Amino acid sequence: MPNFLGVRFNYDNSFLSSPVKLRNFELVQIGEMCLEAGFEVPTHRQPCYEISYIFSGHGVFEHSGIKTEVTAGDIIITPASGTHAIYASENEALYYSYAGFNINGDGKAALPQNIISLFETEKQTVFRDSVGIYDYFKHCMDEFYRSGSPELLLIESYLLQIVLLSARAEKSTETAFNYRTADESPGRIVYLIMKYVERNIEKPITVGGIAESLGYSTYHISHLFKAKMNITLIDYISEQKINEAKRLIKRGGFTLTEISDRLGYTCIQSFSRSFKNKTGISPTAYCESLIRD
Repeated sequence: MPNFLGVRFNYDNSFLSSPVKLRNFELVQIGEMCLEAGFEVPTHRQPCYEISYIFSGHGVFEHSGIKTEVTAGDIIITPASGTHAIYASENEALYYSYAGFNINGDGKAALPQNIISLFETEKQTVFRDSVGIYDYFKHCMDEFYRSGSPELLLIESYLLQIVLLSARAEKSTETAFNYRTADESPGRIVYLIMKYVERNIEKPITVGGIAESLGYSTYHISHLFKAKMNITLIDYISEQKINEAKRLIKRGGFTLTEISDRLGYTCIQSFSRSFKNKTGISPTAYCESLIRD
C-alpha cells in the first residue's frame, strides 16, 4: 500500500510489509482503516485488485475520478487500474477492512471465468452484503490479530470465500429468486414465506410483496401463516427483523442508526419503537445490558 506519511487519517492497521504468495493469489495488502470524519486517503495509483468492506460510517470511494457513496454493509471491488481515493463523511468516521491481491496462474486456472471477470474491469463496483461476507473479513482480521504468525492456509481460505461470495452478492443484486412452486401444500407455502423473509431481511418487507412473489393472494398467505404458526405474518416479519437487529448489535461495528438503515426501517424512531415493542426495552438499553453482562 502507498505510504501516506503525514496525511490526516486516524489509523491504518496494515498487516503486511510485503506481498505474500498463496496458492491462488498474491496477497499484496490486507488490513483495517479508520478515517476520522472529514479525513481522506488521497488519490493514488491502484496497484492490484481490492475488495473493501464498510464496517461502519459513511464516505466516498473514488476510482479514476468517479465517486460513489458507501455505507455500512457495502462491498467495494476496485480494479487493478486507474487511480483510487477514499473520503470519510464530514460528520462520521469511516471504518473499513480491505484486501488487495492479484490472481496468480493457479487461481486463473481454478476460478470460474465469471469470478475473474468481476475483477478484470475498468470500473469500480459497489453492492450490498447479502451473503455474509462480513464474517469472513472478521475471521481474516482476527487471524492476523492472533499472537504468533497467522496461518496462511486459513488466510487463503477466507480470501477465497470473500472473492467467491463477492461475486455471488454482486449477482444477487441482479437476479430475482423464483419462490413459486408446484407444491401447494400448506407446509411448503409457510416454508417459502419464511425463506422469503430470511432472504430479504435487510429490505422493506410487505405481506403484499411476499404474496406477489409466491403467486397467492395476500389474504391466503396471511390466513395460512397464522393458522400454521400461531402468529400473524406482520408480527413474524417484525420479530425476525428485531432478531437480526440483536444479532448485529452483538456482533458490533454498527451504530443503531446504521442497523436501522440496514434493516429497511424508515427512520431510527420507527426502529426503536419496533424494538421496544418486541423486547420491552429500547435498543440503547439493550446495548447497555450487553456491556453489563
